[in-house]
Amino acid sequence: MAATGVLPEYQPREPSCSWRWCLGYEEDTVVSRCGGSGGIQRGRGTPSGFVLVRQRFWVIFDSVEGSGEHLAESRFQFAPGEVVLDGTTARTAFPDANLLLQAVGSVAFDHAHIEKGQEKPRSGWYSDSYGKIEPAPALSLSVRANLPWRAATLLFPYRGIVVPQATFTFQPGAAEVEHPHTGQVTVKCSLP
Repeated sequence: MAATGVLPEYQPREPSCSWRWCLGYEEDTVVSRCGGSGGIQRGRGTPSGFVLVRQRFWVIFDSVEGSGEHLAESRFQFAPGEVVLDGTTARTAFPDANLLLQAVGSVAFDHAHIEKGQEKPRSGWYSDSYGKIEPAPALSLSVRANLPWRAATLLFPYRGIVVPQATFTFQPGAAEVEHPHTGQVTVKCSLP
């Protein structure tokens, strides 16, 4: 799966810094120090922090800086197969290994849809080798909000077809994940 953040009103620029995996545990709290120059630029003004939690799941933090109202879009490209969408929660539907994705913004996403094999604009395509391309689901989440705007996304892999009962909440600066195998975990991020 690949993830991108887009501010359609701006032209994207090259990444100005690299990913950092900065983990620290404080009892049931994971602290991510992935802000400022430690994040990755996913377009103009969109630093991100990727946090691997307890070798079990990931939380992605996004921060869009600026002022005024703008359209922000988060996109997640999946490999070929079925993706089931329920609000801002998506999951794959394979018989053996799957991924649960839950996204929450400081202003809720107001539009979510799956794109697959679109031509104009080109979206929802996958390639596992040079010269080969096939349609594959891409999740698009968008919101028109006043900046600054923050979001967090949970990526929770699981085996089999039973969807895990993971609870995911977000307030700017921290996300909370609760699952029977991990208990309640608070993931903090120092993004602006």
